[in-house]
Amino acid sequence: MLVSETAAILGVPIDNLNLEEAVQSIFSMVEAYEADKRPRQVITVNVDFVVNTLAWKPGRTSHSELLDVYRKADLATPDGMPLVILGRLLGVPMKERFTGSDLIPGLAAEAARRNKSFYLLGGRKGVGALAARSLQKDHPGLIVAGVDDPRVRLDADGARDGDRLIIERINAAKPDILLIAFGNPKQELWFHRNRSRLRVPVSIGVGGSFEFFAGTIQRAPAEMRDAGLEWLFRILQEPHLFKRYLMDFIKLGLMLLPAMICHCHTCLSLRCSGQDNGPRLNEAMGRSRSINLPDSALVVELPAGFAGALVKRVREELQQKLSGSEHVIVDFSRVEHMDGGALGLIARAWRRAGEENKALYATGASPRILRLLRLNRMLDIFGDRWIPSYRGEGYTRS
Repeated sequence: MLVSETAAILGVPIDNLNLEEAVQSIFSMVEAYEADKRPRQVITVNVDFVVNTLAWKPGRTSHSELLDVYRKADLATPDGMPLVILGRLLGVPMKERFTGSDLIPGLAAEAARRNKSFYLLGGRKGVGALAARSLQKDHPGLIVAGVDDPRVRLDADGARDGDRLIIERINAAKPDILLIAFGNPKQELWFHRNRSRLRVPVSIGVGGSFEFFAGTIQRAPAEMRDAGLEWLFRILQEPHLFKRYLMDFIKLGLMLLPAMICHCHTCLSLRCSGQDNGPRLNEAMGRSRSINLPDSALVVELPAGFAGALVKRVREELQQKLSGSEHVIVDFSRVEHMDGGALGLIARAWRRAGEENKALYATGASPRILRLLRLNRMLDIFGDRWIPSYRGEGYTRS
């Protein structure tokens, strides 16, 4: 299924859910595991995640594997007010900002009610055990299947053998939810590289959250959290974070500025003229190769103003056609403007197609939309699956 609403911020999808909806979605994933045995991943995205993954120049990444992990995550939540604000500016009114430290108590309460279990992995020596005891005290009936604080190195020789022992302990405990506190990006990459060996329904990267529950680090008062000022409290506690936060905001702003200008320009152009007489994307990029597709390939024609309420209509059509065919062609021929929700839908459709071993192709984008996709770090979603042209419900080979 395609998530109800998703924003894409510089190519990173962020699902528009409040805390209660996120908790219910995660337990739906736990239940789904019983049927398909597919381990799922939840990430809590903050500004630091985004800027550490992307390069300054559009079309480049600092960590291509990490960007792929984010795009393939089963659920991505907004951990930080800047991302909530950016989602709104891009046309997706984000419901709520919540961190991993907000998510864990909600999950613990629901897990105690449902008789489901946690496994706490990572954190400093002994902190996970303190956090487990605190969670069980606050949520009577919560089952903690295990606690482990191993040292892991993704680049170390023999790391795979070390991971094997960790995974054997986790699988033997049979938890329903695995909380991984290795910090970003280690926790996301560790799960990604070991996904096929884990036998856990849902894994969540929680960074330094164990510290808060263990009481080793004080969390910001609720008033500061509600005002989006938790970052300021952290700087007051840990002054060395000031430089990191400052550089994150500067880099994010400079990367977003061209994308925001492009969004405004395409929106104004749509309102003023609705015309674009330039060459389509495939001619502009000089693509002339032949593509072999079955006659059953289905086409989704995107609207000129691919934004707002129209995203829901396209989502339903994509849902239907991804269910009905192994190959779906997304036609950009009419598109003059796309908001963050439209970009998020494309990212989630790409993920679903990959999960089901299907192919998502594209055709007909204008130079204006090509530029918008590139500045929003989304051009690589289709890779080399741009079709020169199509006709009706089929296609024509170049």
